[in-house]
Amino acid sequence: MRHSPRAERFDEGFTLIELMIVVALAALLLTIALPMYQESTRKGRRAEAVAALTQLSQAQERYRANNTAYATTFAAMVPQPASSTPHYTLNIAAAAASSYTLTATAKATSPQFADTNCRVLSLAAAAGNMVYESTDAGGTVDTTNAKRCWAR
Repeated sequence: MRHSPRAERFDEGFTLIELMIVVALAALLLTIALPMYQESTRKGRRAEAVAALTQLSQAQERYRANNTAYATTFAAMVPQPASSTPHYTLNIAAAAASSYTLTATAKATSPQFADTNCRVLSLAAAAGNMVYESTDAGGTVDTTNAKRCWAR
């Protein structure tokens, strides 16, 4: 009598140890990648604020070319520039005959508000010189761009 060879049985699937290793590796990658991704998106939103301040500065210069002082309100400028972006509120902090200060403040309802190093960006023009500053969440002003808020 001949017996047929028994079919070998192979278990299919993953063991619990294998699954735990995959989950641990995924968690490790997420721990490294998520902060880098968030910082990258913050930089992109900061670029939005820099572009808005640059456009507002150009509008101020166009206004000053036709008037004796810089504009103190957005409504005075033609064409009227936007007073906010999706993540920042723009403001004319000070304006006089020979100087102005523009600010972009992160909105509290925006994810950009979590950018504690660069919560407020300021652009000041005085006597033909441009001064770029940033203010962190604690109110400390960075005039040297040590926190890399202004990408120039």
